[in-house]
Amino acid sequence: MFRPQRMTLINLAFLKEDFQKVSHLLMESGITEVESAEKFLVEKQGLQKIESSQLVTRARNTLNRMAELFHRMEVSRRRFTPGDLKLDIYLLDEIESQFNNICSHIDGLIARKRECETRIEELDYKSRFLSVLEDMEISPRDLSGLPHLYLRTGLLDSGDFKRLTEILEQSEVKFVFKIAGYLRGYVLLFIATFKENSSSLESALRALNFRNIEVVMEEKDLSQVLEDIELELWSLRETLVEIEQEYQKVRRESGSELSRLHWLLENNLKIYQAMEYVLQSRYNYLLSLWIPSKAVSGFRRKLDEVVGQKYELTEHPAEVLIDQKKVSYEQVPSSLKHPAFLRPFQKILSLYGWPAYLHIDPTLFMGISFIIMFGMMFADLGHGFILAILGALLWFQKKINFLREVSPLLLYCGFFSGIFGVLFGSVFGKEDIIPALWFNPSQQPMRFLELGVILGAILISLGIILNILQFLWQRRFREVLFSQWGFFSLVFYWLALFLLVGGVRYGVINLSITQLAIVLGIPLVLVTAGDLFFTRDKEKEPVEAIVKPMEILMGLLTNTISYIRVAAFGLTHMALMGSVYIIAETMGEIAMVKESIIVEGNIGVILLEGLIVFIQCLRLEYYEFFSKFFLLQGRKFRPLSIEK
Repeated sequence: MFRPQRMTLINLAFLKEDFQKVSHLLMESGITEVESAEKFLVEKQGLQKIESSQLVTRARNTLNRMAELFHRMEVSRRRFTPGDLKLDIYLLDEIESQFNNICSHIDGLIARKRECETRIEELDYKSRFLSVLEDMEISPRDLSGLPHLYLRTGLLDSGDFKRLTEILEQSEVKFVFKIAGYLRGYVLLFIATFKENSSSLESALRALNFRNIEVVMEEKDLSQVLEDIELELWSLRETLVEIEQEYQKVRRESGSELSRLHWLLENNLKIYQAMEYVLQSRYNYLLSLWIPSKAVSGFRRKLDEVVGQKYELTEHPAEVLIDQKKVSYEQVPSSLKHPAFLRPFQKILSLYGWPAYLHIDPTLFMGISFIIMFGMMFADLGHGFILAILGALLWFQKKINFLREVSPLLLYCGFFSGIFGVLFGSVFGKEDIIPALWFNPSQQPMRFLELGVILGAILISLGIILNILQFLWQRRFREVLFSQWGFFSLVFYWLALFLLVGGVRYGVINLSITQLAIVLGIPLVLVTAGDLFFTRDKEKEPVEAIVKPMEILMGLLTNTISYIRVAAFGLTHMALMGSVYIIAETMGEIAMVKESIIVEGNIGVILLEGLIVFIQCLRLEYYEFFSKFFLLQGRKFRPLSIEK
């Protein structure tokens, strides 16, 4: 809980015939991350890398196509159990073949559906045009028998219809038109002119994206033509219903199979990607795996069960590899293990970075300090209760994962806001409903400001102590004493606090400026001396070591003062609520207005101040607390595991 799990690198050699068994074990166990085997082998003769990049590319392309089909079919993905998993290098061919068959069937149905819809649309337009001719008692034969007439039928955007008439009038082209109807933002239009004006008419229509609908002037009687169109439309609509029924049947039957293929390919893709780090000989595969040290013995037992004794495994603790300079702290994967109640804070931690191996995991300390600072800045029993209730409600909703994940954080913050609301005697901004069990910050603001500084001193000291502790884990004893945030820096900070409190606050310490300079200067001089005489970094300039005491002094001063904002925002919260009640009182006895202002004011303060306080807590954690020990970014442990 206080640092990442100890890791071990294992080199595993096994027969090629056991590839599927070992792959299943790696995926099902979920405790191993594949590392490049080339990095840790001294003798590589007879070994070569596996070329799996084409498999990876093909698998990714097929997954993208599957995702598109999921979207088109509006199918949700199913969950599968590990027992359904099949891992095989050659499985990709089978998956692609089955997927292509599903695609072909569905694409064929979609193509038939589009053909029917297109034909229905064409017949609908034609029917509308011919119906207009029937109403006007004009026969298509009459129109086809006019050699000097140039007739066009089609669709024009409603917004362009007026523009068409203006263009034709300006060109002095004589024309007549008849509107056959309106459909989905378009005008169904007959427009006619003399043959000699056909080019001018065509130019105008092209400029306005006129869509031509061909109405064949058949020799049949017009009523017979319309009847034939209705019969064909009726037949096409029946066909369309049949296609839709077949599509829904295929969607139901293929949706499950498509989900299975997608799940299989997702998991096989992990193996294909891992193969890029594997070496092979004629009969064997060799891979390197990071695994939590405490899980190695259990992994060996499972290997014995799966492949018998037909393997060779060597262990290399991460600490040994670091000492041998084969890996650095940031190259070893960092695995954090927390109880469920701390996981929301792990997400906040990941926004800043991931602790490196053999470095402090600050999740517990951050979680405790975060909710305490939030509670102090947002101290109100009523507002805390609302936040806690909101967090509980979000926990029970299942649709939006993000809201469910942050719900415990709202619950914790609301609970501690309520606790400090009781301690400070505040309920919905009212300070006369319950008595303060501790003190009233609005009446004793200096005491509240002092409390913020004390909290800051505790957290800054804790940060330096954690930094010293992680240097001890790493056996970097020079840094324990002489680093910027090491033992002598902590001594300086505590001496400064002791002299400040004893001399200014209580007046029991009376030292001259010279004496103060000597007492406080000794630890800073020791930090400088450590850098100058004991450093192993030959490239470090002496100026850097000399300037370091000033950095320590300014850093500790500014960081400590920053925690005054805990009290400042707590007082701001109370002042905002006081303003809400003042405004409500000025509205007099206007019915419901006063109550409305109070309710809306409380909601506004909860939303606005809650967001601001949350951001301020993050800032104090990231820049004042983490800066003392979070000196190196690590990488998250990402073991092979089965997608659910």
